[in-house]
Amino acid sequence: MKPTTPRSAAELYAWLGLRWVPRLLALVDRDPLSPTYGCFDREYWHYRTADFPCGMNQEFGLPLALAHALELPGNRWHREPRLRELALAAVAFAARAAHGDGSCDDYYPYERALGATCFALYACAESCRVLGCTQPRLIEHLVRRARFVRDYQETGHLANHQALAALAMYSVSRLAGLDELARAARRRAELALSWQRAEGWFQEYEGCDPGYLTMTIDLLAKLRAAAGWDFLDEPLGRAVEFARDFVHPDGSYAGEYGSRNTFNYMPHGFELLAKRLPAAREIADGWLWGAAHGHAAVNDDDRIFVHSAFDQVQAADTALGAGDRPLPDEPPPMRPGVRHHASAGLLVVDRGEWHLVVALNKGGVFKAWRSGKLVASDTGLVARAAGGTNRLVTHMIHPGGSQDAGVEIGVDVERGRAAVTVPFTWSSRKLASPLRQMAFRAVTTTLGRFWPNAIRRLLQRMLITGRRTAPLALRREFDWSAGTPSVTDTVMARGGAPRLEALYRSTDATSIYVATSMAAQDGTLIAWDDLSACLPELRERGAVTITRELGA
Repeated sequence: MKPTTPRSAAELYAWLGLRWVPRLLALVDRDPLSPTYGCFDREYWHYRTADFPCGMNQEFGLPLALAHALELPGNRWHREPRLRELALAAVAFAARAAHGDGSCDDYYPYERALGATCFALYACAESCRVLGCTQPRLIEHLVRRARFVRDYQETGHLANHQALAALAMYSVSRLAGLDELARAARRRAELALSWQRAEGWFQEYEGCDPGYLTMTIDLLAKLRAAAGWDFLDEPLGRAVEFARDFVHPDGSYAGEYGSRNTFNYMPHGFELLAKRLPAAREIADGWLWGAAHGHAAVNDDDRIFVHSAFDQVQAADTALGAGDRPLPDEPPPMRPGVRHHASAGLLVVDRGEWHLVVALNKGGVFKAWRSGKLVASDTGLVARAAGGTNRLVTHMIHPGGSQDAGVEIGVDVERGRAAVTVPFTWSSRKLASPLRQMAFRAVTTTLGRFWPNAIRRLLQRMLITGRRTAPLALRREFDWSAGTPSVTDTVMARGGAPRLEALYRSTDATSIYVATSMAAQDGTLIAWDDLSACLPELRERGAVTITRELGA
């Protein structure tokens, strides 16, 4: 796409989403005589380093369908016949590569992943809708896949997956004219709403992730627009009001303080809701300002960039349909004061030139802005024990009501102070090896054929929800009562504590596995602080205290 200087919301959204069309054309097998024609997993069909095609990649056809169908600013691919052909080839390959029940795999064979199945299902159904495709063979596959989604319940509490399942089933219901799928979609939407907390956020595994919240808002707003279900209005309103607190002074959104460490931002839902909800318009304009000025996080690897790409194209179409608007001259003002979202474990402080967001339930992970500029990004202390390779971290999430030993949280809004005490947690990052992969494939292609949820539950416990604490603790105290906020860390060693050989204050560290985490963002450029010089005092006294003023 030819570079331009976007001047309006629709122009910026269109540029952001349509710039990926050449990359998508490079990822897809374009040979109509190839058995993998329409496959977007280049590792599978081109490099041949994968032994199965990632089913979620078939959602990559939707941006091509939208580029073909929508007349948007700067869209030189409008009504380009080859894009229509390849978008429908993507749907056809999804049908050929699916299991007999319509499901598909994401990370390993026989996974039958709900997320991947639903992303591809929605994208394929939407591609058929915008392209006017009614091929019986393709519609039959979409119905079969939708019925699999209807009957399947995954392990773990991921509200965005349930909202996605609802939207995907409804999209197929209106394409195929099946009321049974519309009813199933409504039931799944109600399930997602049952996981919403009074503060407005939705459960994502162990807590609140503002990044994934934008995905849930986006999916439910799409469903509201398509189905006209007004019971979604009040929950969406609460969710948007909560999300408003996590647009930052520089226009960036979310971060490692969420339960899943993400910077996700899906714009289409906020554009759909902007006319009715002023906070949705403020969020949209804040992010647009940040994106225009280089502050939007970037997570554009080959597996996940399409989530936001097609959503940005849809946002461009909605903004254009609403009459479009100029890009904002500045981000919306922050809401002054202190807001303690206790069940989410998040604290937002805005006073004068300072703005802080603190994850009290993650050992005090925080970000701080001064006069609109990010000056501190802190993802907790990270240590390495002598003679080992595993890390000890303080940023693992401790859910609301957690019974984890040694966890204490206190907030005194009037005095301008907060404190958290958490144990250090062991964090292992084992990598794949030929033998491990052989063993894993042996399990997934045998036991995994029949008990995919058992495999998924085990992986969730190993990579996401499991934790093992160490006899070391961190007490982190925040004081924003004076002009410049300060943070005081006290590391305490208990009986049997390992001997540490390295200690860092991290700025962009994560430990649990989340595909959409570890984005490039402004905090990435802030170097980690080496605190290893404090270790002799820790070994001698059993405790060491480190105090710093933010921005100093």
